[in-house]
Amino acid sequence: MHNHKCALFIASWLSTAAYAETPPLLPPQPPVMEEDTLQRLEQIQADTVLLEAKAARARIQRELEESGMDTRTAHLPLNGREIAILKRASGLPSVEEIYGRGHQLMARLVLSDGKRAELMQGEPIPGTRFWVESITAREVRVADGQDKRTLAFY
Repeated sequence: MHNHKCALFIASWLSTAAYAETPPLLPPQPPVMEEDTLQRLEQIQADTVLLEAKAARARIQRELEESGMDTRTAHLPLNGREIAILKRASGLPSVEEIYGRGHQLMARLVLSDGKRAELMQGEPIPGTRFWVESITAREVRVADGQDKRTLAFY
């Protein structure tokens, strides 16, 4: 009986030693983030999305004001579900696209009758008293000698 206990002790000791020397079957796992850290990251992401939406809304409202549109009729909800159709100021066209290279930019405008015109700086806008004063990568400014406006995007 005593030999039997010794044999079991030696066998268990050998299996423990052998187990300790075998490499783990699974790769080590990265540390798990604490729940409050994940919640803070989610809150930061939600705040960032909200701030970006507010900045976009302010930018659009500024463009509307600069183009002479009545921003009281412009429904610019934050959630994006409601879209109002805005009247063009004084029959001015909207910018559909700005393209070109360097100082050779062109603007494709949607006229008040729905037709499109591709214009460069200095060219008159068909059906209006305005001409294209300047085109940059971000805006098209028009003038008529007394009034200067930035066109809204289509």
